[in-house]
Amino acid sequence: MKTYGYINTKNEMIIQSRYHEAGAFCEGMSVVGIDGKYGLIDQWGTEVLPLQYDAVRMMSDGIAAVQQGEKWGFVDRQGKIFISPQFDNVGEFAEGLAAVCVDESWGFVDRFGTLRIPCHYDDAFSFEQGMAMVAKDKCYGFIDNAGSEVIPIRYENILPLNDGLAPICVDDRWGCIDSSGTTVIKPCYEDIGLHQQGLLTVKQDNKWGCVDIYGKTVIPFQYEEAIHFKEGLAPLVQEGKYGFLRRNGNWAIAPVFDYADHFIAGLALVERDGKYGFIDHTGTMVIPLDYDDGYSFDAETASVKKGEYWGCIDKRGSVCVPFVYNEPVFFSEGRARVGEWIGKGTPKGSTKLITESKKITNDTSTDN
Repeated sequence: MKTYGYINTKNEMIIQSRYHEAGAFCEGMSVVGIDGKYGLIDQWGTEVLPLQYDAVRMMSDGIAAVQQGEKWGFVDRQGKIFISPQFDNVGEFAEGLAAVCVDESWGFVDRFGTLRIPCHYDDAFSFEQGMAMVAKDKCYGFIDNAGSEVIPIRYENILPLNDGLAPICVDDRWGCIDSSGTTVIKPCYEDIGLHQQGLLTVKQDNKWGCVDIYGKTVIPFQYEEAIHFKEGLAPLVQEGKYGFLRRNGNWAIAPVFDYADHFIAGLALVERDGKYGFIDHTGTMVIPLDYDDGYSFDAETASVKKGEYWGCIDKRGSVCVPFVYNEPVFFSEGRARVGEWIGKGTPKGSTKLITESKKITNDTSTDN
């Protein structure tokens, strides 16, 4: 059976390969498993939570959900159970509360295990900005941390608040309300995307464009893909080529690429004629089109492929993890999961050949 360990950004094996399953690091911890039992380790491989649970979810707000048999409970950062497994399902802690399910009904508990909001919802989601989305009788709305309805539970569908607005669906048409529940944009669109600093991505007559918070068209409805801005620019296709659009609807970077991803940390992945590289906000090719595949940067590194193997580069284009891996290498909090496999290349400090890394599933169980 394949086993997994973790390397750092210098390709040094920090945690030896021994786990059958391994997740991404979050809040300094990672979920790992052996023979169907799961626990938590820290960034140096110390077992914080013994591998004795049927499922463990990622650390959130200093707390991790654990499953024993059919029931779920919670442990703290020291691996101590402080809410015993008693729930049929749970969400993650956020703003001091976590959604819990008993007999197919959802409510919320606090860090002491006290049921703060009774279990009488059909579904419930994590708190954010003092509100949580809940569902009842196939309708959605928002409650506050006292359980009072802030936005009435009456919508066919509703999405989380983003930048002060929440998309709503009425009679199969989408619009927006504000945090008080007041309709800001009447539901009249076929689909809806993100609200981004005064612009809302919406779909009309099967084409995507952008309107402002008054419903006035800012970017015409002429695009096949939803318009999502990052760092002030959005990758879009025109006549089969990708470029980058400004918020005023003008092209900042002409559509000349076969593919383009969003800007992250000042750089965007682009592809032309099967080769990948990175450009800056001016369209200057900062990292040449030398790679056969690639992913966008995280904070410091990007996983790219050269020939048959994958490695990592930094934002200057320097190789920080050599091209010796069979699959992409994704870092989280300075660690990347790698799998033991027969191949070439040996990370420093390892006695085994490590040549595979996979994009990590953040959760070893179904989450709410």
